[in-house]
Amino acid sequence: MSKVKFCWKRILFYLIFSTLSFFIQYNRIIASPTQIEHPMSIYVDTECDLSIERVRKEKFIPAQKSDFNLGFSDATYWYRIEASNITKDLYIEVSNPEIDSIQAYFILTNNSIKEASAGANLSFSSRNPKTTFPTFKIPLSTQTIYLRVRSQSMLNIPIQIKPQHQLTKDNISSIIAFSFLHAIILIALLYNLTLFIILRTPLYGYYTFYLFTVLFVSLSITGYGYQLIWPNSPSFNYIAPPLSVNIMLFSFCLFTRHVLNLYKYSPFLNNSFKILEVFSIVLLITSIWINKSIHEQLLHIMPLIGILLAIIGTAIGIKNKYPPAKYYLIGWSCFLCGATLHQLKNWGIIADNVITSNLSYVGVTLETIFFSFGVIIKLKDYKQEISIANSKLDTLQQQLITPSKDGIPKGVIDKDEINQFLTNPLSDREFEILALISKGKTNKEIANDVFVSVNTIKTHTKNIYEKLGVNNRTEAVSKVSTLH
Repeated sequence: MSKVKFCWKRILFYLIFSTLSFFIQYNRIIASPTQIEHPMSIYVDTECDLSIERVRKEKFIPAQKSDFNLGFSDATYWYRIEASNITKDLYIEVSNPEIDSIQAYFILTNNSIKEASAGANLSFSSRNPKTTFPTFKIPLSTQTIYLRVRSQSMLNIPIQIKPQHQLTKDNISSIIAFSFLHAIILIALLYNLTLFIILRTPLYGYYTFYLFTVLFVSLSITGYGYQLIWPNSPSFNYIAPPLSVNIMLFSFCLFTRHVLNLYKYSPFLNNSFKILEVFSIVLLITSIWINKSIHEQLLHIMPLIGILLAIIGTAIGIKNKYPPAKYYLIGWSCFLCGATLHQLKNWGIIADNVITSNLSYVGVTLETIFFSFGVIIKLKDYKQEISIANSKLDTLQQQLITPSKDGIPKGVIDKDEINQFLTNPLSDREFEILALISKGKTNKEIANDVFVSVNTIKTHTKNIYEKLGVNNRTEAVSKVSTLH
């Protein structure tokens, strides 16, 4: 056993070390993006009806840091950049793929206007250049640039000006980093999917579902899904971020409930997660009619509630000396650290550079690694529980005897002795079926013995599991033995 533990610790160390070392090396090979050195100002169009001709006559005010992180807003924002000293080919990039619509207007020296458009609700194939973020080439004779930005998503508007070589290098390097870090998630997904298909263990299925939704969310909010997978589906790209977050919230609740054994350690938290699952489904269905901005605001609140519940559940697991809870806590800590620093970057509190821009990727990857080890430890404990339960099975079968003619079990353990420990007591029929389950009989065999259909037996079995607070036959047998 000690050799096995050492082996897993060594694998864990190698995975974390390779992830961080790649990230450090990745940071060394990418130069910091060229920041805008030209004067910038902003104008808020609350009516959203101004044309470029009219807005040029309006009074702009100097842009502050807070003017690039605007939260949710129904207004249209205009940014003016004085670019009269541009003497080489440059590109202006808005490093947020979720913005619905961006129009760029270039005022040339002859006072003519060149216009270009990009955004999440426009076909990716229409972009020029075809980069992950909305990007526009600045004509050499440009004097002033106007950017018109409007979106129902959160308005984070990081504007950068880069030469062509830097733009190309940054895009290639970002794809390489994204591919490497998410390859770990994909490998974990395929591995757990294979185990689920072979072993039919539900926890592998829940974790596979969660990893799939993590990839879906990442592809949606980073823009790589639009660039690489659905480039000609702007309508799907428009709904992909809130849709993916909704599904991930559901899978997160499902996975957390089972990996932390909340049905055993905290039925209240277990039911709280079930309620959150229902809310996520309702929100997913109603998203067809709810305004996207309202929908996304709700999706910013509900995951926070889920995270709070998960932290409480983890604390309960650690208090009860439940080993997977430690890995779950470390995994969530990695994710929250990365997400927090990334958000602080978006708010302009910390510097915007390669490290802060990619910390969320690293956090998600490390979270996946630690969650995977939590699942492994959980299943090792589960196998031990099965082994202990099976060893008690023969003894329990002697305690639960065959039902009598009137269908009420009698013997060393009777119905009243078990029911005194249950909030919702077992009925005579349910106790009769429990006695037959303890003998290892199948649903079909039990149905033949008590002269009912297999579906009726399945319904009774489900009710028995709920009343005992268990998930399967082995746990039911073990629970009855502990009650006795």
